[in-house]
Amino acid sequence: MTITGTMICMICGVALFSSFIHGAVGLGYGMIAMGIMTMFVPYANCAAIVSLELLLLTVQIVFTLRKNIDGHLVLVPTLVMLVGKVLGIVILMNLEGSVMKLLLGGTLVLFSINGLFVKSDRLRVKGNRINAVVFPFLGGLFGGMFNVAGPAAALYYQAACGEDTKKYSACLNFTFVPSALVGVAMHAYYGNFSSGVLAASGISLLAVILGTYLGVRLFVKIDHVRLKKITYTYIGLMGIVICLT
Repeated sequence: MTITGTMICMICGVALFSSFIHGAVGLGYGMIAMGIMTMFVPYANCAAIVSLELLLLTVQIVFTLRKNIDGHLVLVPTLVMLVGKVLGIVILMNLEGSVMKLLLGGTLVLFSINGLFVKSDRLRVKGNRINAVVFPFLGGLFGGMFNVAGPAAALYYQAACGEDTKKYSACLNFTFVPSALVGVAMHAYYGNFSSGVLAASGISLLAVILGTYLGVRLFVKIDHVRLKKITYTYIGLMGIVICLT
């Protein structure tokens, strides 16, 4: 594809906005960036650009919050998300994704409603061993297909980390790093990085660094209850956006 100067400016604008939101909430970059960028960039190329941006963004957050990473907590989710990511990209390159997008969007809306309005502990996601496998794997699968790994993994880490918001963001974004790295490699293998796409990606990384820095500065001031409400509301809104795009 041909990348114009105007398109590069638009990609950088999306990167700045999306990385700020991700830094402030702990997730969401892929949902916002893919939702907007696919309006003017072909889907496969967009997925490649966002994968590269996600890699830098997550590494930046992990480095900033590195003292809050729980090595025992992140091991299994990181490995299963990696498996899901590989499978998701293979599906992306070989199957029609419109039905899966509807399923993903509907699932996110249901999870949002459950988290915001259902009070029964029996219906809430718990931070147990089963969910440490199920939710990160789903996150990796959807991350490979749509660059939307955050919501499913966030539901598990919200439960597992409790009120420790820094631990939540550090562990969640640490889990994203290996799958983001593999995602970039696989998109390169499938030829989704043309010279123009690679140039636009490189320039947009500067916007990612700035947006993430500003977002994390806001994140450290958010308390647990507010963060939980923001996260579930955000997941629901993104579910609706995914269904409509």
